[in-house]
Amino acid sequence: MHQHIDIDYIVRLYRAYAHHLDRVREKQRELLVPPTSLRAQLDDIEAEVT
Repeated sequence: MHQHIDIDYIVRLYRAYAHHLDRVREKQRELLVPPTSLRAQLDDIEAEVT
């Protein structure tokens, strides 16, 4: 079965998993604190959707 992906579906996913995404983002921020060579990418949020 294929799920039709549209903006409503993405919004529902974000609402359902908002707490988990917040925790992951906080961990990512911790990894990006200097000194590190890691840099946030502009497509990081897009990657969450895909």
